[in-house]
Amino acid sequence: MEYKYTGIILGKYDVGETDRIYVIYTLEQGKIRTLAKGVRKMHAKLAGQLENFNLVDVLIARNKGMGKIKSAIVENNFSVIKKDLDLLEKAFQMFEIFNRLTEDEQKDEQAFSLLLRYLILLEKKSEDRDQFFCRMISQGFLFQLFNLLGYQIEVVSCAFCGKRITAGGNFFSAQNGGVFCHDCQEGIMEKFHISDSAIKALRIFSSNNLDSLVKLKMKKEEIAELEMISSRFYQWIS
Repeated sequence: MEYKYTGIILGKYDVGETDRIYVIYTLEQGKIRTLAKGVRKMHAKLAGQLENFNLVDVLIARNKGMGKIKSAIVENNFSVIKKDLDLLEKAFQMFEIFNRLTEDEQKDEQAFSLLLRYLILLEKKSEDRDQFFCRMISQGFLFQLFNLLGYQIEVVSCAFCGKRITAGGNFFSAQNGGVFCHDCQEGIMEKFHISDSAIKALRIFSSNNLDSLVKLKMKKEEIAELEMISSRFYQWIS
């Protein structure tokens, strides 16, 4: 049988002499793995259609197993990202995390939409935007992905006593699920201070879509703090 999918190319790896297996996050079935026969041969037409980050309409012949790609049409190749080394590096990092945290063949239209919106926003990056734009949007993407996949970070109330978090003297613990107040810090080994601006940013990330984050202005040190928090949290959940 033949199946049509709309998907984003997450990655690929070579098998045999001329074949390649592609990892695609699809709207219809979540993450799938499928084979492209002879795609590494000289002048193979499919190779250019199946580059990383491409949004494609793909036709797969499948009776059992992973199936084989019959054809692919590119809807968007996100050429701006591929020509900008900073954007490309950041996109690769986010895709690696997305690929690792998502399960095969678990349909999730929200995850597909989040990944696509992330690419679209990076693609629209322009010179008049803040130089830290791609780093900020990438952090918004990450924290929204964590929430979407069930890894909710507590940023409103203390993760220990449940009291509402107030300004000043708060800490963050990845293994304990979020922010906790000064009064609850004793006995917690893996912790570090978290600024009020970082808590505010995490609250904004959790309650707004990616598009609404475009207008945010953040300082270099604020983004660096968010990157440390997401890195610690990702290490813990993965």
